[in-house]
Amino acid sequence: FRHHASKEELLNEIAAEEITRLMALAMPLLDVNNTLASCLAMCQHIDQHRATWAALLAGGGSATLRTEFIRLASTGASSVRTSGWLPVELGAVYGVAATVEILGWWLRRPRGEFSAEHIAGILDRLVVAPAVGSFSGQPERKA
Repeated sequence: FRHHASKEELLNEIAAEEITRLMALAMPLLDVNNTLASCLAMCQHIDQHRATWAALLAGGGSATLRTEFIRLASTGASSVRTSGWLPVELGAVYGVAATVEILGWWLRRPRGEFSAEHIAGILDRLVVAPAVGSFSGQPERKA
């Protein structure tokens, strides 16, 4: 903490590091033929680091998360094939906003109510698959 001018600066650094890790896991897996794998990698990482992500999303870090996530998604978006009808930049902004809201909702729920696999299915169906023009399947409810 002594290396940072404020709590916000520390939070911003933690958020940026976590998002960079998350994107490194998810972006290489973002294949139009299996978007669910990318969503699952992301949700499993968040579930394994649940306390950190809950603090980032609920503790005032969501704005930083959105900004950094959009920046990284936009830079990596050029390698992602979209459905063609959605501008890549808009897809990144919408995708990040929807993802942050879904993850925040999940992390506010009691642990175990929804599995990482279930939330990955929701993210894939609502956010990722429509943007890239594919659909990996319907999420199953598993605790």
